[in-house]
Amino acid sequence: MRRSQFLKKSLKRGLIGLAIVAGLPSAVTAYRRLSSKQSVSEPSTAEPSTPQSDTQAAASSVAAAESSSEPPSAEDEWRVAIAPGVAPFVIQKGDRLVGFDVDLIQAIGAACGATLQIKPQPFDALAPLVQAGSIDVAIGAIPILPARVEPTNFSQPYFRSGIAIVALPENEQFDSLRALRDKTIAVQLETAGARLAIDIQGSNILTFDAASDTLKAVEDRNADVALVTLPVLLDGLKTDSVAGVQQMGELIETYDFGIIVRPTDPEAEREDSDPVEEKSDRKAKATSEENRLNVINAALDTLIEDGTYTKIYQRWLGIEPPS
Repeated sequence: MRRSQFLKKSLKRGLIGLAIVAGLPSAVTAYRRLSSKQSVSEPSTAEPSTPQSDTQAAASSVAAAESSSEPPSAEDEWRVAIAPGVAPFVIQKGDRLVGFDVDLIQAIGAACGATLQIKPQPFDALAPLVQAGSIDVAIGAIPILPARVEPTNFSQPYFRSGIAIVALPENEQFDSLRALRDKTIAVQLETAGARLAIDIQGSNILTFDAASDTLKAVEDRNADVALVTLPVLLDGLKTDSVAGVQQMGELIETYDFGIIVRPTDPEAEREDSDPVEEKSDRKAKATSEENRLNVINAALDTLIEDGTYTKIYQRWLGIEPPS
């Protein structure tokens, strides 16, 4: 899919952030039934059955997708910080990191011919490490929020998230916060969902330490709805840790995930990294200025066009990305 088409379709979905260019379906309607029930105390960390080498092999073919031109490149080695903790984006398995974001940054590195030095870091340390020049790239379900945009260089968004209203299929009327008055709402402690639930008139709030337990409360009919982030719902459905639930209505308080990038040229102007540029313009800058931010955005374009992004999306989320 060409970049301009991707932008038009993404803008129609109302994305926010530094560049409004990615999206997810407004309603997750597919759901699964468990063949054998299992208790869920925390977001699943099960790695999908597809070998990680498959993603790396797919990524290695990216450079050949445009044989008529050299692949974008910005130095041979990138220091990459990744924050574990948000399944299915970054999952710690022993001394390894796996997940959507891990596969994505590896595919981007392969597209750019870069060697990655990946190190796990706390989420709160990601932006400061990049700004200090200690790290070149940071990823890990990082929301592009207004407070972060100005002092930080973000890539184009690659995933849209937000708060989802989750209910059983027969409760499709629970499609807005207004419809949740006098209902029992399951939320995880100290989250945006919990904050929203407090303001709903007459709501009976059930609190849980783990987000996955809120979905279980809906499945077991102990709560009418759960207010969780979209990745929590998609991960629960993908790993079969919950069944028979679905998203109702539109996402609430939407935001996008982006990659924090330290430009190759510290003097590069922010407008030179405008994520809404046409792909051809961005690739030209990547070639002439060797700017890492433009290089990464150009690589994301290529991964979307050649299907690598779709393979990563399906592997970790169990559904296709929006067309």
